[in-house]
Amino acid sequence: MAQKIRKTIVMRSEPAKGMKIFAMVTGVAAFAALWFLLVSALPFQAGRYAAAVAGVAVAAVYLAFGRKRIVALSLSGAVALYTALAVGAGFSVFRNGALLFWNGVAESVNANVHGGLSYAQAEPSAGAEFLFSSVVSAWLGLACAAASARSRYAWIYLQFTVTFVLLCTGLYPSVYAIGLFAVAFTGLLVAENGMTLKSALHWVTCALIVAAAAIPCMFYEGSEGVRELQRSAVYAFERAVYGANDLPDGNLSQAGKMHASSGERLTVTMTPHTPVLYLKGFAGSSLTGSRWAPTDKNAYVQNGYQGLLEYLAEGGLSLTQYARYSSLSGSNDKFGVQITNTGAYRKYAYAPYTVSEYTEGSPYYDLNLRGGGRSYSYTVFAGDISGERVTQADWVTESANRTQEMTDYLEREKEYRAFVYDTYAQIDGASAELIRAALGGIGADSVNTVAQLTRAYFLNSFSYGSEPDPLGEGGFVASFFGGEVNRANATYFASAATQIFRSYGFAARYAEGYLARGDFSGEGSTARVVLTGRDAHAWTEVYFDGIGWLPVEVTPSYFSDGDSDSVVDPDAPDAPEEEAPPAQPELPPEDQPEPELPPVTPVLPDGGQEKKNPLLTALQVLVPVLGIVSIAAAAALGFVARREVVLRRKRRLLEGGGEQFGRAAYTLLERDLKGAGGFTEQTLEGLGINRRETERFRQITERCVFGGFDPTENERGFVIGFMEKAGDALLRRGELLKRVRNRYVLCIGIR
Repeated sequence: MAQKIRKTIVMRSEPAKGMKIFAMVTGVAAFAALWFLLVSALPFQAGRYAAAVAGVAVAAVYLAFGRKRIVALSLSGAVALYTALAVGAGFSVFRNGALLFWNGVAESVNANVHGGLSYAQAEPSAGAEFLFSSVVSAWLGLACAAASARSRYAWIYLQFTVTFVLLCTGLYPSVYAIGLFAVAFTGLLVAENGMTLKSALHWVTCALIVAAAAIPCMFYEGSEGVRELQRSAVYAFERAVYGANDLPDGNLSQAGKMHASSGERLTVTMTPHTPVLYLKGFAGSSLTGSRWAPTDKNAYVQNGYQGLLEYLAEGGLSLTQYARYSSLSGSNDKFGVQITNTGAYRKYAYAPYTVSEYTEGSPYYDLNLRGGGRSYSYTVFAGDISGERVTQADWVTESANRTQEMTDYLEREKEYRAFVYDTYAQIDGASAELIRAALGGIGADSVNTVAQLTRAYFLNSFSYGSEPDPLGEGGFVASFFGGEVNRANATYFASAATQIFRSYGFAARYAEGYLARGDFSGEGSTARVVLTGRDAHAWTEVYFDGIGWLPVEVTPSYFSDGDSDSVVDPDAPDAPEEEAPPAQPELPPEDQPEPELPPVTPVLPDGGQEKKNPLLTALQVLVPVLGIVSIAAAAALGFVARREVVLRRKRRLLEGGGEQFGRAAYTLLERDLKGAGGFTEQTLEGLGINRRETERFRQITERCVFGGFDPTENERGFVIGFMEKAGDALLRRGELLKRVRNRYVLCIGIR
């Protein structure tokens, strides 16, 4: 005790004032760090940072005077009045600021996390940014200060939540998160131990940590390492939900695992009319380094296509586009395909390209079907083919004898085609030059010619192998077309072909899935084909104007020289693992170029983009979030209400006299102490209660129970005070989760 007194700082003479100043400074600094942490995850806008002034002012006033109820109420009223003035004085400005803030959130998330958020239409304005952000800052400052004044652990909860969310979305590096945790725990340590000499150093520590955590946030735009961690977490979650995946899912560094397993994956029932089916799972639209990524939702809205897919779906686009086109061209022959997933990755409903109807799965943008069950069926028009020689029907380019249904289809197809070329035909100039040079600079203006050039290039320059050569640090395009790769498999060839088609101006995508081929040499009308991991495959799909997406087979040994529509299994026992490149085949006479339909910028009809309410779009995202927050708040209030009900019941039991009072006091205290070691002198001493007090409690309760005496007012007060002291000690004991359990689950104590 003497040593502790000697170490006490001079401020010990006014501990309340010192702690009050410390709490205020730490609370204000922590709010500033929190606000900068939040807005630094967004694109830089001066108004958002300046808005911190409002929150700092509110937090400082509350922490300085908020223990007086009148001050807390007045401050809350002032913030509410400021909000009303901000909204009422210029609702359009406030609304525009809200939309700008939302667009900042959407831009930041879309830049770091696949999935994307919709953008709202808003006019750039620093004043609008400040007006809305200052209202949010003021309310956040009020809430944080109120929470901090009531609980020493409030900042830990708040900062942990914010940091966890930003880490999960890949927007915030862990080194700054550690700094924020240090701020919270340092403040907690000081508050728990009082203003000792050691605590004086924490003032400097807090200031340094807040500066180190907040200032760099302003210049942070995302960490690839954190995003990779986020992708790994998502992959682990999806693996647990959907099962193991044989396919690399667009990650070309994992290309070698495609044929690593021979386990059963799909069972397909086919007919002679559907002898070959490309069953697509993953589809990639953009290649970054050595990884394909699906099209993000924000790609639609960034380029003015919000609402496009819903509009196109009404006209049979885009997953069932080829079937729609075939039907309008006079084909009415439909065939059934039954698929049972016996071990494939269940994230996808593996669908062929000529599908007209499906029983499972839902469209994932226009790329593929997601969420298929164990067994599903399709109605298709024909088997899939390597479609480079498909030509348009006359009604696509000639208006004569065109029905109204055909006209409606073409109108929708023009809108979709504009989006397709804007999204799937893009390639950077350096990659295009490298690719065209690798192919000898030969020109081509038809899909068929590009396909033949690609096959000839692959046959002469590469050998097929299930285990491809590793890629260099420069990414796939530089490695494959720069001479670093000699041995490749389907994932490499499909990726390269996709980039080749784009370099020639055609829209193309990378696809993975399974290749199904039926054996109809017998007399049966159907064939049941069991696909294994050895049937996994990758290919290129090309968009044919007016027709839709079709696969184009370019992998050596999956096509024959004379018939590009037939496929050969490179892993069959009689097929060598690696083939010597044959002599370059002569290119066939170049086909007539497919008639080009002029690109049209989408102009959506009623119900499309022009009638999208930006505020409604933002609310569609915010309402579910607010719903989750409301549920969590309701659950928390439920626990608080339950504790109050239990404590009232306890106090009611203690209102009796004589035996009832003694039994109630002893039983309730014994119940509370059960998890802490039981009703023993050792347990109570551990809670800071001496044996004399414990012995007196026993004497009073035993005299009431066994003697039937009514306690005096002093005795009743002592017993209840003893129980309150023990309960309060229990509620302060142990780690955080244990204290929460004691307070709200076990409802220990009587007050």
